[in-house]
Amino acid sequence: MTETISKFMGVFNTGEIVRFDIIDKKVTPDGYSSGVYERCQEDELILFQKIYVTNYPSWNDFSGASSKIKHGAYGLVIRSLGVPWKLSNLENKDIYEVYEVLTPKISKRCVFVFNLTKAFSSS
Repeated sequence: MTETISKFMGVFNTGEIVRFDIIDKKVTPDGYSSGVYERCQEDELILFQKIYVTNYPSWNDFSGASSKIKHGAYGLVIRSLGVPWKLSNLENKDIYEVYEVLTPKISKRCVFVFNLTKAFSSS
């Protein structure tokens, strides 16, 4: 098996509760789309079942079933899929780590760490 993604340290752990962070974050600082945002309000983003980490960014990055997610909604981390190989040399590659997350409607969707925050602080 060839190495197609760069494994990152991991910001979130399996089973961790997160919140979706969408407002002003539909496009990354590098100009890449973090989901589909046509026909969405400012606090919504459409996430998909799969982000092609072997080819992102390209013309067909997202596939499978989709869900419209609202800013601030909670999710449950399933696992990290790593950082897309094409972006593994970027200085800010950590924002591109892809996670599978269970959404509020119990659907598995992929999302960049760029659009996630910790739900609870450990203070």
